[in-house]
Amino acid sequence: MNSLETKIQRKNIAFQGDMAKFLKRRRIELGLKLDDLSEGICSVSYLSRIENNMVEVDVNEEQFIEVSKELGWML
Repeated sequence: MNSLETKIQRKNIAFQGDMAKFLKRRRIELGLKLDDLSEGICSVSYLSRIENNMVEVDVNEEQFIEVSKELGWML
């Protein structure tokens, strides 16, 4: 892996972490539980893994878009 690829990978990891923190913080601000937010969108465990930065999420992924809409964060 060259230095440019390494920099891109680091930025992607940082972005993923920021997204995870934002999603969790926003969900809590709205008074939603994981099962409230995930209902009809994805499993509770998948949403938990997203919030805890345990999975890499594509911002174009349908579930991510739906969760973002529920949080009032339109892409």
